[in-house]
Amino acid sequence: MTPDARTGLIDTDHLPPTQYLILEVLAARHRLGETTWTFPSRFRAVLHALADAGLIGWKSGVAPRSYIAWLTGAGRSAVLSDTYVAPAGVGRCGQTPPTMFNHAPRPVCALPAGHPGWHRADDGCEWGIAEASQQ
Repeated sequence: MTPDARTGLIDTDHLPPTQYLILEVLAARHRLGETTWTFPSRFRAVLHALADAGLIGWKSGVAPRSYIAWLTGAGRSAVLSDTYVAPAGVGRCGQTPPTMFNHAPRPVCALPAGHPGWHRADDGCEWGIAEASQQ
């Protein structure tokens, strides 16, 4: 995968089908406010190829034989429109915990928007109590 000489971006339309679909899944989840998604370990080689191209980051998942992947800045540029704005108040809460590590994306609250109480990500981690102004 080589970047386009004009734009400097990788043309995702010419990726192998599985790589293209993984990027589309990550883009769709990103549009909904989720920065990561879990994939089964059978996609390790595909995740590795996308990471080598600089489009995604990935690490071992919480569940056995799984990996968590996210779009990098180059990946977001390649698959997301610069003009896209997510609809407000639709879907998930989207709150993130305080930064603890800079090398991986922060989890995003997976509970419905406006929920009361603690925030919880897809992987089960919980943090803080939602303030009254967020409920």
